[in-house]
Amino acid sequence: MRHERGGEDLNHGGPPIPYTPPPGRACQGIALGDLSEENETSVRDLQDDHAGAYWPNPDQTLLLRAAVLPAPQARAAWQALRPRVDLARLDRASLRLLPLLDANLRRHGIDDPLGDALRLAREQAAARNRTLFQDGRRLLATLADAGIDTLMLKGGALAATVYGDPGVRR
Repeated sequence: MRHERGGEDLNHGGPPIPYTPPPGRACQGIALGDLSEENETSVRDLQDDHAGAYWPNPDQTLLLRAAVLPAPQARAAWQALRPRVDLARLDRASLRLLPLLDANLRRHGIDDPLGDALRLAREQAAARNRTLFQDGRRLLATLADAGIDTLMLKGGALAATVYGDPGVRR
């Protein structure tokens, strides 16, 4: 496989190296070379084949839509999902979206009987994140004092630059 800009061989002359997930994972990897004209595989096909492994299932998709989309779409997604929501039985990925869901529903004035539970999830996430940020600041200061440059990535960087609310990211 060749890198498009520079033309260098990313596989160092060898065959494509397939990704193999750890034992017990439902999703089997695909080699980079497998996505060719004679073996066309769409992302949607991969999503359908491995739903629940790496891609959100239909309920997770509705939850994500309710958590991030503008009012009309968020309301429609939440109304479609709400009859099936049991907070005590939600998977881990869905639980992580509850603070963001609370923020979006409140922003759009969408009231729900689960509002108190969603608000509590957001408050707990905010408390946890404030502790993590405080610990992180101390760690970053220690590294800076030792002359070690750092770069914030993912959740920490997003919380500080995009979300603006320590409670929406769990």
